[in-house]
Amino acid sequence: MFVDFTAAWCVTCQYNKRSTLADAEVLADFDSPQGRAAARRLDPARPGHHRGADRAGTQRRAGLQCLQAPGKPPVVLTEILGKDEVREALAAL
Repeated sequence: MFVDFTAAWCVTCQYNKRSTLADAEVLADFDSPQGRAAARRLDPARPGHHRGADRAGTQRRAGLQCLQAPGKPPVVLTEILGKDEVREALAAL
């Protein structure tokens, strides 16, 4: 699972959303058999998203994106996502 803790006011989050997370190759990797990952976006300003947002808040970062496979610890990605970073993390799962 790929989790994107985000907020409308977060400039870093909006940058990632419009660049790396909108890239055709990254999106194809999410859907490929070896990288198949469900994506979830959690926004602390939206009802029902507060529990996940609380977890993100403990990281003290402008944005938080992570990948987690069942039974494994989460892989926390950098704040400003790079296309290669996301693609390599998906391939490593």
